[in-house]
Amino acid sequence: MPLPAQVKPPSRSGRLKAHPNRSCSDFSRCKPVVHNILKSDCAACISSRLGRKRLAARLFLLAIVVWLLWSVGRGRVLLLNGQRIAAQSAQFPRDYFVGKRNSPLLTYLVLGDSTAAGWGAGQLNRTYPHQVAQAVAARGHRVRVVNVAVGGARLSDVLKHQLGAIQRERPDLITLSAGANDATHFTSPDDYARELRAVVAALQNSTAKQILMADVPDMFQAPALPLPLAIATNWRARRLNVALTKALRGSKIRRVELYKKGKLIYRLNPNFYAADLFHPSGAGYGVWARLFIGSLE
Repeated sequence: MPLPAQVKPPSRSGRLKAHPNRSCSDFSRCKPVVHNILKSDCAACISSRLGRKRLAARLFLLAIVVWLLWSVGRGRVLLLNGQRIAAQSAQFPRDYFVGKRNSPLLTYLVLGDSTAAGWGAGQLNRTYPHQVAQAVAARGHRVRVVNVAVGGARLSDVLKHQLGAIQRERPDLITLSAGANDATHFTSPDDYARELRAVVAALQNSTAKQILMADVPDMFQAPALPLPLAIATNWRARRLNVALTKALRGSKIRRVELYKKGKLIYRLNPNFYAADLFHPSGAGYGVWARLFIGSLE
């Protein structure tokens, strides 16, 4: 039976041909099956897709450029703030007394890096060594504090340049906080372990009745560090703390657990950090000081 005159048979390809005057908006009103057949042949649709991809790529590149500029500007501001903090902390006395004059004298030796030197505290009495000295003085001692800590010091610097003060001062109490700079500079765990053994041996042979050694704090919490660096640095800090655990085993040195118990979480309290967003503030040092004091006998 012949087909009606108004109905044309389908083309050999089995596909409907797009009308030359039909636009993309016309296709969108067609049935879904017909639209799927025709959209691949629509040059306007293809051009629109390519345009969106180019726009997305440009926006992505723009976001990267803005982030890089922001990071550079932020880094310069934090660096300047760090320099001001270092200059302010350099004014703190390094040899001073805490407590009543007629009380028995106790010599307290402070070893370590910028945290032991009080960078970011703002005032001497907000540094953790001063707070430890106050706690000891409250027990009936006149405390002489000798602080030989140096900003930027790694454990190797403590070994080479600070341990000599043990023989010179013959302290009754020693505190040591170092390792953060070893984490940020990615000191080899093997080198760190070797230096730890030497430091622990020197501390063990000292005249000090009490020795407190802090582990490396949680570096992931420092807001100054970009996220990839914070993750890598914190991973290294954990490895260094494993070495510390082995080095202190069987010694008379007490470990101050800054990593587990002294986390300074910025989102919970931004006041934990100084203006450089790397060193603790007076409030942050207060958290650490309580851990040191709690470790005293």
